[in-house]
Amino acid sequence: MKRRIRELMARISELAVVDAESSVFEAILEIGIVKHLYNGGLKWPTVLVLDQEQKVIGFVDFRSMLKDLQPQFSYFARGGETNGHSSGDSGASESASLLDGLDDLCRRASETPIRSAMAIAEGGVTIDADASIAEAIIQMTTLGRDYLFVREGDALTGIIGLNDIMTHLCERVRACRV
Repeated sequence: MKRRIRELMARISELAVVDAESSVFEAILEIGIVKHLYNGGLKWPTVLVLDQEQKVIGFVDFRSMLKDLQPQFSYFARGGETNGHSSGDSGASESASLLDGLDDLCRRASETPIRSAMAIAEGGVTIDADASIAEAIIQMTTLGRDYLFVREGDALTGIIGLNDIMTHLCERVRACRV
C-alpha cells in the first residue's frame, strides 16, 4: 500500500501560529511555547501566519526571522559574499559586530512586524495531502527545499519534511527481507 503525505505530515496544531498583526517577538514566544509543549521536540521552528478568518496566509521559518532581525545574518547565509567581501575576509570583526547586534534583539523583535519576514505558502512550496511520498521527494529535490506545506483542498493543513520522509524510508528498508 502506498502511503500518502497526510499519513506522515505534522498537523497545523503541532506548529506555532500567530495572527498577521503580530510582531517577530510574539512569533518567537510562540515557537518557545510549542517547543515546551512537545518537551523540546519541536520539529518545525516555523510560525504560520493567520488572517482574520483564521486561514493561513503565510509562514516564517526561524532562519528568516533571524535574518530579518539582524541583516548581517544574510551575509553569512550567502556564504559571506556581499558588498564586495568574500567569506574568507569576514574575520573576527564581522563576528564581533554580529554578536553585539544580538544585545538589541528583543527591541528589534518587538518592533518588527511578522509580515516583513513572512513568505506566502503557495505554488511550489505546497503539496496535496493525498500526494504520494515519491511526489514530495521529487518536488523537494527539484525546489531544493527541506519541507513542503500540505494542502487539503484550499486549506493549509500541515507540513512535511525530508526528515519525516527519511524516517518512513528507513522503516521500510528495515522491514525488507532481501
